[in-house]
Amino acid sequence: MKLFRPICLFVILAVSIFYPISFSNVFVYSQEVETEEIVEYEEWTADRSVSNPVHIMPGATLVIKNGITITFDNGGIDIEGNMIVSGTLKEPVIFQKAEASQNYSIAVEGGAKLLMRNVDMSGSGLDVYITGNKPIINRAMASYIGGIQVNGGWLDAQGCNFHDNDVAISIINQDAEKIRVNRSKFSNNNLADVFFQNRFGTQADFKYNWWGNSSGPPKTCSASGICYFDKMEGRIDYSDWLTTENFIDPVIIIPGIMGSFDVFGEKKIDPIFGSYNGLLEVFGENDYISGQNLFTFPYEWRDSNVENAKLLGDKIGEIKLLNNWPKVDIVAHSMGGLLAREYIESEYYLNDIDQLITLGTPHNGAPKDYLVWEGGKLAKSKIDIFGMFIEDFFRWEATEKGFSDIFDYVRNRPMESVRELLPTYDYLFDTENGQLRGYPNNYPINDFLVNLNSSARILNMKNVEFNNIVGNLDDPSSTISKINVVSISDETLWEHGYPKNFDDIFGEHGLEYGSGDGTVPIFSASNIVADETIPSNFKHSDLPAKEVDRVYELLNNKPPEKKSVFEKISDIVAFFVFSPIDIQVVETNTGRRVGKDFDHPGQIFNEIGGAYYTGYETASEFLTIPNPEDGEYKIFTQGTEDGEYKVEVTKISEDPVNPDNAIESTVILEGSATTGQLEEKSALVSGDEIIIEMGDAIPPTITGWVTTSPNANGWYNGDVIVHFDATDADSGVVSVTPDIIISTEGAGQSASGTAIDNAGNTASTTVSGINIDKTRPDINIASPEDKNYLNDQILNFSYTASDAISGIVSEEALFDSQPVGESADLSLLGLGEHNFIVTATDRAGNQNQQEVALKTSASIYSIINNTNHYHTLGFIKTDREKQFLLKNLKITASAIGLINVLSKTSAISPAWREYLKNQLIRAVNRQIDFLVAYINKNASIINPAKNLLAESLRSIKFLQ
Repeated sequence: MKLFRPICLFVILAVSIFYPISFSNVFVYSQEVETEEIVEYEEWTADRSVSNPVHIMPGATLVIKNGITITFDNGGIDIEGNMIVSGTLKEPVIFQKAEASQNYSIAVEGGAKLLMRNVDMSGSGLDVYITGNKPIINRAMASYIGGIQVNGGWLDAQGCNFHDNDVAISIINQDAEKIRVNRSKFSNNNLADVFFQNRFGTQADFKYNWWGNSSGPPKTCSASGICYFDKMEGRIDYSDWLTTENFIDPVIIIPGIMGSFDVFGEKKIDPIFGSYNGLLEVFGENDYISGQNLFTFPYEWRDSNVENAKLLGDKIGEIKLLNNWPKVDIVAHSMGGLLAREYIESEYYLNDIDQLITLGTPHNGAPKDYLVWEGGKLAKSKIDIFGMFIEDFFRWEATEKGFSDIFDYVRNRPMESVRELLPTYDYLFDTENGQLRGYPNNYPINDFLVNLNSSARILNMKNVEFNNIVGNLDDPSSTISKINVVSISDETLWEHGYPKNFDDIFGEHGLEYGSGDGTVPIFSASNIVADETIPSNFKHSDLPAKEVDRVYELLNNKPPEKKSVFEKISDIVAFFVFSPIDIQVVETNTGRRVGKDFDHPGQIFNEIGGAYYTGYETASEFLTIPNPEDGEYKIFTQGTEDGEYKVEVTKISEDPVNPDNAIESTVILEGSATTGQLEEKSALVSGDEIIIEMGDAIPPTITGWVTTSPNANGWYNGDVIVHFDATDADSGVVSVTPDIIISTEGAGQSASGTAIDNAGNTASTTVSGINIDKTRPDINIASPEDKNYLNDQILNFSYTASDAISGIVSEEALFDSQPVGESADLSLLGLGEHNFIVTATDRAGNQNQQEVALKTSASIYSIINNTNHYHTLGFIKTDREKQFLLKNLKITASAIGLINVLSKTSAISPAWREYLKNQLIRAVNRQIDFLVAYINKNASIINPAKNLLAESLRSIKFLQ
């Protein structure tokens, strides 16, 4: 019996191949029945019984919404167009058969597409058996083979549960590339889970599925060792199967605008208000592990969502590779939802998001954004602590980046994300003609949202389970919904209208309020088709923390076991630094610090819970302390350059009577910075106020310098004295570091001094960049040597000069007091002594000199060589003269050689030997005199050859 199912599958497969079936006409009824045709777009939003054939015509689309139960009562569905089954994890779509009905089938014909998400399917497929004397073929041709029968179409099924079917999925006449069934369950299917007609070629994608046990698809092996899959046939990729029935997709949390900040050059998700800490905490304590299946996506929110969506795609790709898993879930707040949608709706989307949950996303924009884009302003009223911080932050950052104001910063950076939040519906009321303008006429245009919400693109959202959580506060006038505008003559600001009376102290400032979350109107947040739109009674910035349990349950279909406690930030103190300084803040009552560690380069303090510090290696620097304790805060600054600085200390508090309006108190601390010098100031937090404390909280001013100046290269070649001096205008100086003598050689040395005033305040300074080199350079002369050289040689010059401390600044080589090249021609120099001198000077002014004394002399053979050389150089003008000289010189050379032989021979008597030798010497000397005279009077031999040849000849004459 165990081999029956594989055999049956084979028989069915053979029947399908040799007896092709037209599945569009496969239903057989006892009498003629009417077919229901779907010819355009249609949605099923209520439970339904299918008792007749349903035919989705080419070009038509049927969408079955979440939570719907479809009961097949002797009917089926034939798809030649598109069918999208949009179940959710919480509310799946259920396909089942009526109690007394035959099994049903859904046929996907050539070119058709079936997208199934979160579908529970049972009671379908062909229950194959042989009856009477009729072969199995008759029964096969009279019924659908699979509950999902793919015959040339496309199938994408995700998160489905195929159970208690005869045959769950069958595929014939089909390319494997068109099939993808993942993250689904197959259990208790009577005959087959899957069979695929194609036994060769590419495998159909059935990865990441649960097959009823942890070992994958069940199989049976015979005694001979031949194994068959019990419920699978064909070329099917079932790898990476689930080893447990339930799974969770990796989750990415995407913040909204201003939800990412740099911490020492690395972006972090809202480290200031901790808006997403609750999400991270709950997920981290319930089945998720940070860095494995829990991720954040901080991004440069000033840039366009179009560019950031591409980076999101890269991030998802990394997570898929890390987890070997095809899809992720996304939880996106505010603008982060638009970023996620841009990726989902793009041409480069890889169908790798299963669930998208948006919280307070302005799917159609927010009128509040108009104020920033058109005038660089925020609302005049109903600004909470978060909104007030945003305005302060924008103003500070605009100044630090060199822009004149917020408008200049937003427009000329440019900050594309602000443009992309502009509404794309009617919201400007023209007070001059008493009419609400129709978008887009005389509105700032948001092409990004227009494109994102176009019918062609938004249809792609049906590829994901989309739950949209929208904030709708009890106050029906919580959110800017319309703006009453008037024309003004300003050529830069308010191009499309100035909010009437916006700059008045009192009144409505031209703003009309309606329902929403305080930032996004309910219309904008909810005006998009979602699987579920969920209202929430929390304001915009609180949505991620307040709705964390609901978000977790939407993703996992169960509430979290461990929940978080919402920690509200009702007060915040911000220290905005205006260069050129670094900052450290000390909570005096506790001694806890946040900011730069001045004593340990590269280190920072972060000892105050929840505090945020940008780090000091950034172009702009600030820090914040949430829910600060009352008391004194010391502000230490260190100059990074010389110049004026200020620190703007702002306390923003929630008004307990009216939480929608924040209270702000600001003080300015100013001073003059000196590079490396520390200063101390203090401020007092008292309730809702910031107060500058008086008294001597200011450290003394200390300066230090080297008593002598370095040379032009910045170096000393002797000991250095560093002197320190200090002043204190309040309590006076009690001590200062005495003179420091530095005698050690080396570059970049420093000396530090400290001053203390009578109030106990201290200040330190460091005199750095002290370079000392007291050692002369090293010189090594390799050539020439201290010896005699014949004057027919080329004398090469080779030497090195080095200095291990300050380095060589200059070097000079002289030969006979003249600068040298690489070599010297000795034939052009006179005979006798010559000097080669090398002088080297290092950057500190230390000098060394080395000298080599050498001699040059002539021989008859060097004279012969030089005669040829002088002719080549043109000093002997004619070849005739050269040949004459060479002939006589060679005769002379022979005679000199004979003299040398006679001096050594013993073959003749000494007297006779001495006689012959003297005769030869007189002859040689006469010959030399003749040649000298000849050279001196011959006009064809010119100087320097004339004098040099004469000198050389005279030098080889014999003494008599």
